[in-house]
Amino acid sequence: MATFQSTIQLNCSAESAFDFLIRTENIVRLAPDSAIEFVDPPEVLSAGVSLKVKATVYGMTYDISYGIVECSRAEKIKEVQTRGPLGKWQRETSIETAENGCTLTDSIEFEPPGGLAGFVMTEAKIRQSLESSYEFRNQTLQQLLGAE
Repeated sequence: MATFQSTIQLNCSAESAFDFLIRTENIVRLAPDSAIEFVDPPEVLSAGVSLKVKATVYGMTYDISYGIVECSRAEKIKEVQTRGPLGKWQRETSIETAENGCTLTDSIEFEPPGGLAGFVMTEAKIRQSLESSYEFRNQTLQQLLGAE
């Protein structure tokens, strides 16, 4: 199993960061080139919610489903892929109060797909895609919520 982690310091409260991150319209804003499209999304994430997404990855469009398994006010959001191309996808977003705002840490565990798709979506390519996506995401968070 592979892992990826990204951390950013924001000049806003943990509550403000949480409120921003649980709105599906903002999740789309954090994805580069509108790479994801929600299908009948809820306005706000909460524990037990299922999300259906159309995502374009390496030129292929996939129907992906996620479950929000934990959504703790101003602390944590945890999602798990329930249907999709990867062998495993689990993301935990932790929000901690810091001296001048908050620290946002995303920890991702993933497994590349098996079969022919695994030749295209290798661990190295997935990691490279995550690095690029999180560079965009963190820049956007800095613009919208402020960063140190």
